[in-house]
Amino acid sequence: MSGGYCMVVQFGSAGAATLSSKPITFTAKAGLPVKLEPETMPATPTVSNTQRTNSRTLVKTLKLQLKDKFDNLTGENLKGKVVVKVTTPSEGIDEIPALTGNVYSLEVPLVKGVATVQNLLIQENTAGKDGQEYLLNFHTQIPPNSSPHPIPVFTLAFLFYNGKYPSVSCSADFLLHD
Repeated sequence: MSGGYCMVVQFGSAGAATLSSKPITFTAKAGLPVKLEPETMPATPTVSNTQRTNSRTLVKTLKLQLKDKFDNLTGENLKGKVVVKVTTPSEGIDEIPALTGNVYSLEVPLVKGVATVQNLLIQENTAGKDGQEYLLNFHTQIPPNSSPHPIPVFTLAFLFYNGKYPSVSCSADFLLHD
């Protein structure tokens, strides 16, 4: 882990005197960023294209952080952006839900290795296939030579329902009477 450390080296064997060095202090620094990860992994959102804001919310708050190959937070000197784009995991689906503002992608600032996505909603009455899984792809854009290779996209799947969530009362009723 990156951070400040203090180390003492000791040498000795059983029954013999132990030799100790003076304390040695050093700072381990994080490496170059290799991945973008959420601070805490969110649950899979389920949204509906109704008027209710709560039903259209994909993300309330999602803090994304750049990390090195040892999972240390990194990028404290980096500025860039994270592009959020709605896609589908399946070929042949041409109905993709739009985000608020009738857009399919947006940019979030990446400052000191952190990007915070807040209040991300789908557009009211947006198109989309009922019961379909869609993807939110979070693509990092940082200056060249800031990373040894392109940073993989972080993907968050979500479920879309056209108008309302599916009813579970029938299956619950079935379980109660079985």
